Amino acid sequence: MDVDAAINEPHEGEWIYVSAPLAHLNGTAKALCEQITVTIRTLGWTVLHRAACDDDLRGEQRLLEALRTADACVFDVSSPSEIVGAEIATAVCSGRPVIALEHESHPAANFISALLDRSRLPAVIRYRDADDCINALTRTLEDEEWRQAVGHAAADAV
Repeated sequence: MDVDAAINEPHEGEWIYVSAPLAHLNGTAKALCEQITVTIRTLGWTVLHRAACDDDLRGEQRLLEALRTADACVFDVSSPSEIVGAEIATAVCSGRPVIALEHESHPAANFISALLDRSRLPAVIRYRDADDCINALTRTLEDEEWRQAVGHAAADAV
């Protein structure tokens, strides 16, 4: 592995993988996605965001490794997506703690709910608007029991 590749690979510290297309939100998706990223970073995690990665084979391999080894994963489950469904399945099968963002008016598909039920540490955040989503996400990320459980999940993955 060359030095440049090692620098760009997620390998140290704590990070949260985020996949949140938020397609059900008309005109506010980008702003909410940015707020989610800022909130996670403010609380001390690095954010690995699906949208920010290369769309080639190497980029996909990096995303998959990041997903399998993240301290936790945040997914938008209100916008039907084959990619998000596959990511949730990978996260759950890899033992990653999952935070699902579910808009009250756009509940998750049944198969997504079934996947989340299999997660060792699921947290489903049902929200009305962007402020509600960010407040609930902040409470979840600050919750000491959740943080300890995330730490145990990360230790189990090693």
